[in-house]
Amino acid sequence: MPLLAFDGECLLCHSFIRVLLRLDRKEIFQLTSIDSDYFKERIKKQPVDVTIDSVILFSDTSVYYESTAIIETLRQLPFIGRLAPLGYLIPKGIRDKLYRLIAKHRKKRHYLSFVHWFL
Repeated sequence: MPLLAFDGECLLCHSFIRVLLRLDRKEIFQLTSIDSDYFKERIKKQPVDVTIDSVILFSDTSVYYESTAIIETLRQLPFIGRLAPLGYLIPKGIRDKLYRLIAKHRKKRHYLSFVHWFL
């Protein structure tokens, strides 16, 4: 079962998680905050680069960060999962640069309305 670790203090992350919970009808994902004890125990078993300011997706065999974590998360959902791989058409450097730009401002309230408008 994939584990998605996110910033528990991030308003944008909370909005994304709420949408994910609505779409994840088969309960594919486990969710945890990066600040949680569960996450701290998990990274002892499967080390990750915690210096990256990113959502982290743990699959059975891989760990994904930044834009790739978002695409891989969306790939596992009904309907949108068929469209998500189109994200790979954008070069990783550009995707991750955009991800970092959004992440830099993710705790600001105005991103909440953006997410609700978009999704």
